Amino acid sequence: MEIRFWLIGPCLSAKKRAACISALLIRFREKKRKRRYWVHPLISAHLVKGQFYKIYEDLRLHPENFFNYTRMSKDSFDKLLIIISPLITYQDVVRKCIPSEERLLVTLRLEQKLLNIPEDRCLPDDIDGTCMPFVFVADEAFSISKHVLRPYARKNLTNLKRIFNYRLTRARRMVECAFGILANKWRIFHRPLDVNPEFCDSIVKAACILHNFVRLHDGKQVDQEDIESTTYFNNIAPSNKRGKQTALNNRTYFARYFTSPAGNVSWQYEYI
Repeated sequence: MEIRFWLIGPCLSAKKRAACISALLIRFREKKRKRRYWVHPLISAHLVKGQFYKIYEDLRLHPENFFNYTRMSKDSFDKLLIIISPLITYQDVVRKCIPSEERLLVTLRLEQKLLNIPEDRCLPDDIDGTCMPFVFVADEAFSISKHVLRPYARKNLTNLKRIFNYRLTRARRMVECAFGILANKWRIFHRPLDVNPEFCDSIVKAACILHNFVRLHDGKQVDQEDIESTTYFNNIAPSNKRGKQTALNNRTYFARYFTSPAGNVSWQYEYI
């Protein structure tokens, strides 16, 4: 070969010799390792042993079990499948693609109770006794939903809506301040955590334990930087999506509760 001739040639310079050696090393590293399997037998066996092929048809024979598994009825599942099937159906090329029914079933199964949110509970001292969902306190960047509360639009606000916005903003500010203090104390939260969710939970719990330990032994000393640097959620663009009616009704119920004798606080009227 030409490269070999250059390597043994009497007039070969040091630069050319180094370039030839580098080219040979690159060519050697680029050689792909021969695969033992094109498709591993365990992957191929999912057409027979996979959970979808084992239980899907049986689930359809039992409407109640089907609903418990997918959180929707068969009719709703079929209608949803018809709507999104063109978007999730792929053509077989070399490997057999996952059927659209299986894609939808797996997605619904993973979505079910993914956040482990507790069951609805009654608000403290609420005489109506209506159970309300646990919610995340959010700002205008998020769409309202059953478990996400966002403030009312700033136009044409009534006193009831102003009080709700104040209470929601106050709760969100407390969360942001707490996270800001935690993040500035333990700088690991200044960057994305490239770990699995379980390990991420352990990191957060460890940071909270360390934070409480330091406050217990070093006193309640907080740096001014920790208090002022609470802008972690301020760079999210507002959302204009309108929420479902149930979520809107929940927000109204919270607003009325905050102005009732059971849920109001004495100073809230000074800030509206």
